[in-house]
Amino acid sequence: MTSGRAKTPRNLSMTGWTPSECRRADLFSPAFRPRGVLVVAAFLLLPLLAGRAALAADSSTFVDPAPTLMEGTPITMHDAVLRALKFRPLRKIDRDRLKQLRETETQARAGLFPQVSATYQNSYSNSLFGFFLFPASQFFDTQLTTVTVNQLIFDFGRTGSQLGQAKWATKAQKETYELTSQGIIRDVETAYYTILQAIEQESVTHLNVINARNHLDAAILRLRAGMGLKADVTQAKVNLSNAILERIQSVNQRKKDQIILATTIGDPDRVHYVPLLDFPLPDGSFVHLRGDLEKARRQNPGLLSAQHQVMSSKDRLKAAWRQNYPTINGQAQYFLAQIPPQALGIPNLPNYPFSSFAFSGLVNIPIFEGGSTMAQVHQARAMLNASIHQEAETTLNVISQVRQAYLDIQEARQALAETRTELENAEEYDNLEEGSYQAGKATALDVIDAQTSLRKARADFVSAKYALALRVVLYHYAVGDLTPP
Repeated sequence: MTSGRAKTPRNLSMTGWTPSECRRADLFSPAFRPRGVLVVAAFLLLPLLAGRAALAADSSTFVDPAPTLMEGTPITMHDAVLRALKFRPLRKIDRDRLKQLRETETQARAGLFPQVSATYQNSYSNSLFGFFLFPASQFFDTQLTTVTVNQLIFDFGRTGSQLGQAKWATKAQKETYELTSQGIIRDVETAYYTILQAIEQESVTHLNVINARNHLDAAILRLRAGMGLKADVTQAKVNLSNAILERIQSVNQRKKDQIILATTIGDPDRVHYVPLLDFPLPDGSFVHLRGDLEKARRQNPGLLSAQHQVMSSKDRLKAAWRQNYPTINGQAQYFLAQIPPQALGIPNLPNYPFSSFAFSGLVNIPIFEGGSTMAQVHQARAMLNASIHQEAETTLNVISQVRQAYLDIQEARQALAETRTELENAEEYDNLEEGSYQAGKATALDVIDAQTSLRKARADFVSAKYALALRVVLYHYAVGDLTPP
């Protein structure tokens, strides 16, 4: 059995030194130790430097995409929702329709109040007795002022029904306006979470590129050291190419999602926004199906709008039917006239204005209108039936949407838990395979399979995390209690 010192010249014989020269130089003696250390270090670094040179030559065609610096205006979800509620044209349309119906309600209410009108007539005409009787006084200036007041006394509730129809239509439009607002909030929050997911997926793909690059480096070094195969390097290159392609796609998807967010906000002055996650993601732990079903029946804007439309249709039918009944109106008139005496043929009469007044009552009894009134009645009854059916259909849809959204949240929570476990197992599997590969107990294909599983697990976890947040948004929209964050 040889000693440690005898082994040293044989280990360094690759440098060209003979055993006797090694013994004479005594590399491990205090006098020669610095020089010996340099020689040993150079010997150990030669394979590494050669491998790095080969690595640079073999992987020069791969360009790692650096982390992309996002351009745009930073914005929180709260500000994004407020800007969308301010800029979106769809909400402005519903707001103008609401103003229109409010004025229609005011117009219908005006029928209950007195209607006052005044007329003034100034006539320059021939005398009352003709041109031939008074040739010297042919034309005269006559003035007449009339003030009329009309008041509806009784119409069997027709005007009240028209007013009720306008009121319920206004309430229905108000709920439609609220439904539109909640739809905008839903769209903005969905786009906001989607771009956050795209940003995190972009970070994941960048990490995947780094892992694939490290594996390619290790494969090339093992090949140069005589411990690996050319096929391992080729597989590692394919793996890196796939990772880079996924990163390019993720960057492009994030840019598209930025455009979608800006479009959803409806801001004409901005093109790109950078979201700021300044709040925890919702986990759906505060949803209660039974109580939320009752809440949806009470406050879902779409359902309330359908109910108000039913009430409006009922008043419409009443107003149409009551056109068959008489109406009673009262009228008062005041006259102020100034007629020149010459126009009466009596020039000596004083030229003073005179006044008069009159009171009258008017009863209008509809007898025959060619079937117009009954056609309006039948039309109003058909609209009432349609609105009743629409309310029933809307109720079914709202209840169904709440139930489905609740199940989606439960599914998303379970999926998030499973993907978290999947990610932990994939990370452990990747570490084990990488260690086995370094020890020569696993092939490059095993490592690539582990990295592929890890990439999928990372992407699945990010998708599941934001899928749960999106399900929570849709759940609150279905219930009808979605408000700005």
